Amino acid sequence: MGITLSANQRDEKNRTATSSCWLWFLQVTLLDSTEYYFVRNTDDRTYNGIKYTAAGFDIGIIRSDTEGTVPQTVLKVPNPGRLMQQAVEESGICEGANVLLTRVNSKLIAEDHSNLEYVFTITSVEDDEQWIYFNLGNFNPINRPFPLGRYKAVHCDNIYMAAECGYAGALPTCLHTLEDCAAHDNTVRFGAYIGMKNGGLKIA
Repeated sequence: MGITLSANQRDEKNRTATSSCWLWFLQVTLLDSTEYYFVRNTDDRTYNGIKYTAAGFDIGIIRSDTEGTVPQTVLKVPNPGRLMQQAVEESGICEGANVLLTRVNSKLIAEDHSNLEYVFTITSVEDDEQWIYFNLGNFNPINRPFPLGRYKAVHCDNIYMAAECGYAGALPTCLHTLEDCAAHDNTVRFGAYIGMKNGGLKIA
């Protein structure tokens, strides 16, 4: 993962002696839009007009390569402080949430550090008495199903009596076949691709 530093960032990085330090700023946006802001430091800091609460979280090595591997790492948040325990216990709002990690030099905190941002998605969560472990990764487009839908020749995927189906008659059930659709006098809404019945590859 190539990173281009600004002139000031490069100067601070290359100094053999300096009073500045490199801080991790962490923003977690849960699926219910709740946001948490932490800085890996002993006192609170303000960055981009937002106050970040001091927390002793830990970040593993951010692993990536030149072969298209999705960057991934592990974020550890101290559990004794119960900083995010409620969010962990409420299922469904952590996994899939967004995480923004930004590396910021304390001396240059008023400057833009967007070139040192890492964006992740929480893929899974574990916890024990000491730590909450957020496994971070990213969506890999290679793993995305394509096409998104399945194309069937003789089975209708429409939900019976839903908008796509459009049937509003008296028959209580449907077998999702063309023959049964005809019995419902609703073949115009048949949700399959009967042109595929002769076999062969069809690309839509």
